[in-house]
Amino acid sequence: QRAAGDRETTRYADTCRYRGLAECALGELDEAEKLLRIALAIDEEVWAPGDPHLAQAYEDLSKAENALGLVAEEARYYRRAMAIWEATLPADSLSLAKRRYHLAKLEQLAPSGERGAGDTAQRLLLLVIATFAQAYGENSLEVAKAYEQLADVEEDRQDYKAACAAERRVVAICEALGRPDDEMVADGCQRLGY
Repeated sequence: QRAAGDRETTRYADTCRYRGLAECALGELDEAEKLLRIALAIDEEVWAPGDPHLAQAYEDLSKAENALGLVAEEARYYRRAMAIWEATLPADSLSLAKRRYHLAKLEQLAPSGERGAGDTAQRLLLLVIATFAQAYGENSLEVAKAYEQLADVEEDRQDYKAACAAERRVVAICEALGRPDDEMVADGCQRLGY
């Protein structure tokens, strides 16, 4: 927790963060990255290592790295944020599930280099599917999209049986929603050989 004397310091970090996010939205990416790095450096000095403020600073910097096309850097900062979010948010939190979904996508684009990066993405997506099903319903478009992502992960892992099972779920959900012409159905049918 921050000390009372750190109020001015944290205000400056917040100003840098807000300006950095605004610069990012305006396409001024180098300036955005610079400002968000300043905010992060201050936050790392002021906040305890597991504090959610620090997680938000990592997540904000990951957005700038994404906009700059630096996927490996984006993933590195997002993983740091997720370690904190996993420890501080409720396991069935929709906010955490959405962040897990994003991290699963990043694991596919920029694997951590560890063996089993596909296993990490798979584990995250199974948690996402469970939370989305609880929040949106078993036959929701959100669950179908997560299953579609899971099918891609399973294919990357060369578990084609699991990939087909996930695609079947996508097709079933889209048909239950009255969306038989959905692009996900076409992709799923193509993958399944229909």
